[in-house]
Amino acid sequence: IQEWRLHENQVSGAEADVSAPLPENEPGPAIPPPNEVKPVPPETDMPNLSMLLPAKLPGELSVQVIDHDYYKLAYLESHEQAAWVAYSLTREKLGGTHRRKDQFQEDHRVTTRSAHPDDYRFSGYDRGHLAPAADFTFSEQAMEKSFYMSNISPQVPGFNRGIWQKLEQQVRTWAREYEQLLVVTGPV
Repeated sequence: IQEWRLHENQVSGAEADVSAPLPENEPGPAIPPPNEVKPVPPETDMPNLSMLLPAKLPGELSVQVIDHDYYKLAYLESHEQAAWVAYSLTREKLGGTHRRKDQFQEDHRVTTRSAHPDDYRFSGYDRGHLAPAADFTFSEQAMEKSFYMSNISPQVPGFNRGIWQKLEQQVRTWAREYEQLLVVTGPV
């Protein structure tokens, strides 16, 4: 079992250095050229998350579990964001040609209504992806769904563009190296 943790010098409670680089790793196998990337159907390789992730959180907080084909999430209305987001990331999914358009949109599958893109206007926070758009370049539909506000968490810009982005890049490195990962993220 692969051990999952950040470098001990990077996270020490509230005093975490969000600008410190992650430790260097050996590069994984090469990503196939974009013309060799095969289309990937919706998450047929996603395990049954109901056996792995909670639909009820401590303190009797209930969440709405939503399947967005390429990722699943548990929406926590009291925080207007996901408690967790999970998806399968494989080596084959990396290196696609579909690019982000930054078209954030309300998630109409959230029964209590998700946050709206305007909620972040002039807030000082980034709209930080929990399941990063860069992990969905293999499909235009997957890329678009990654911009649902239910997949977004408010993040301080330096955190979102610093340590969080480096962690996302590290996860992609692991996907190249280990061929397939089940990635689970949540708000900090």
